Amino acid sequence: MPLVIRTTLYILFSCALSACASTDVSTNSSAAQIVIRGVVTEIFPTGDSQATSDWGVTVYVESVESGTYSQPEFTFSVHSPSMSGLLVGERYTIVATASKVGVNVEESQWVKRGEAKW
Repeated sequence: MPLVIRTTLYILFSCALSACASTDVSTNSSAAQIVIRGVVTEIFPTGDSQATSDWGVTVYVESVESGTYSQPEFTFSVHSPSMSGLLVGERYTIVATASKVGVNVEESQWVKRGEAKW
């Protein structure tokens, strides 16, 4: 079974969590899912030697497919952009699950959906 790396992400810009994602995933969960379509504008080192996610990824939001998100950009972190199949200038769908403590993005989602760019 492949190792699935889940990264706990914190939105790196000023945004109240309730304003970013307000659609419930289920009635028994306080988590909310947002699905964003956009173009990667920047991949950068986070500079946090203690973090398991060494790279930040900024996406220009073209559309919100599910949930509520009102910011022009969405920034999250990954352990390895190349293993996730992320490239600057490429268009992706990002599925993120928001909760009270941050946002989770499964790093292998683009490979699984066939959106990874090599």
